[in-house]
Parts: sequence; C-alpha cells; structure tokens
Amino acid sequence: MSDCSCVAYHTTRATEALKALYGSQFAAIGTHCTRCGTSYWSWLDRTEMSTARDAIGATRMKKCSEAELRGIVEGMVKRAGMTGIPRDRIRTIVSRFRDPGSADVSKKWWQVWK
Repeated sequence: MSDCSCVAYHTTRATEALKALYGSQFAAIGTHCTRCGTSYWSWLDRTEMSTARDAIGATRMKKCSEAELRGIVEGMVKRAGMTGIPRDRIRTIVSRFRDPGSADVSKKWWQVWK
C-alpha cells in the first residue's frame, strides 16, 4: 500500500457520490494517483448501497495508467448498458489525485523551496 493519501481521497469521493445519487441512479467513479501510480475505481448502485462502508467495499485498485483506468471505468459503463441500465442513469467521474504532501513540480524551484 502506498504512503500517500490517495485511497482516502478516492473513498471519500465515492462516499460523497453515493450520497448525491437519488432513486435508482448509478455511478462509476475512478481516481488515478499521480504520485504512486495506483488507480481506484468503484461501481455504486443507489438501490443497494447507502453507507460509506458500502462505497469502500465496492472499491477496487490496480497499479496502472490513467488511460487504463479510463478504460476500466468505460468498461463498467458498457457492461451496465448490456444489462439494461440506460446511460443517462449512470454518473461517470474519473479524476486525478496529486498528494498535497509531495513537492509540486509545476511550480518554479524558488516557489517550492521558500
């Protein structure tokens, strides 16, 4: 397991997404950590899930690229479509996580080392 906080970030976002769903909505949530290279994804079903524990239990992880994560999430959406779930009932969120504890390479050296 990585020492950055990417898993906490993903599970928090998945829990928030689950709370935001209503009725019989679904969500495919993905997070890619740019620090450790780990990707997390969750399939959320509002009809069967209601707690943070449910969202955490629905989370999977793999060391892969962000592009591969997007493929995984899109695959979940396609499989859901094959089971009869309309695309407009599925929220898809894929985000990039950058651990705030690591140095920001987008800043100039004098901004980082002040």
